[in-house]
Amino acid sequence: MIGIKLVTTEYVLDEIDVVLKRQVEDQYHQLKTILDAVAFEVCPEPTKVELLPVKAYVTDPKDVPIVAGAIKARVDYLVTFDRKHILRKEVIAKSGLQIVVPKTIIEKYFEE
Repeated sequence: MIGIKLVTTEYVLDEIDVVLKRQVEDQYHQLKTILDAVAFEVCPEPTKVELLPVKAYVTDPKDVPIVAGAIKARVDYLVTFDRKHILRKEVIAKSGLQIVVPKTIIEKYFEE
């Protein structure tokens, strides 16, 4: 058994919901059921003060709370498909986070 704890914020859960509705509308209810069954640790939202420095290097305002929330929660990895706004060298360097695509986590924990 691998030891993975899924950490998020309500903002991220809401954003996942919006993206699923938009991108996989025909499978939304099935995916939502799966997500609802996952035992996420839901952390407090970042404060305005915690958002401020992140705004300087995250180009999409909707992604600022995602990066700031990961910093606040002190996660080991921020896992994302968003290569355009989050998975960027500048964001990785300035946030201090290990930002990876899901494939990286799969390879690390399931293919060792």
